[in-house]
Amino acid sequence: MEHDLHPRDSSSKTVAWFASKDQMRAATVALERHGIDSMYIDMARTPSVTNRRGIDRSSMSWMGRRAAVGAVLGAIAGVVVGLVLGTIFDAEGMDLFAAVMGAVIFLTPIGGFLGLATRLPVTDEAFDTFGKEPEGDDWLSITGPKEVQDAARELLESLDAVRISAVGDDAGPLGPTPGA
Repeated sequence: MEHDLHPRDSSSKTVAWFASKDQMRAATVALERHGIDSMYIDMARTPSVTNRRGIDRSSMSWMGRRAAVGAVLGAIAGVVVGLVLGTIFDAEGMDLFAAVMGAVIFLTPIGGFLGLATRLPVTDEAFDTFGKEPEGDDWLSITGPKEVQDAARELLESLDAVRISAVGDDAGPLGPTPGA
């Protein structure tokens, strides 16, 4: 059974990069006014970490709560260990208090560390969010029949695109052509 692909499903496309989102939107409007159907136009913005800052804040809050719970459990364990050690060595008064405080001081940070470390993310990308935000161009791609792409390319050349590339089956490997 042979299936006809819709022209939009073509793997060849024309890709244009713009310096700003406003220029990209203006180009999209110009393409549609020029008669290129919006189903052939795909707008995209390069990934940004702007919304990851909120995620980072909630992650740090979650990590802080985990560490605090672990520290409290470590302090409780310290009291128990201190009382057991004080009882074993027949400590009374200030000696018992010193044994308990020593165990609490020793086990509180260990409990905090273990409370946090047992639930940390295991992917390498988990801690990349505090880096500098990536800078990138906005781009749009035009798919469809050759005449649609040719008309789009002609119009895009007049719209101050940073770079225009033809990618796909008849234009070489998929992906932007470096230095084009």
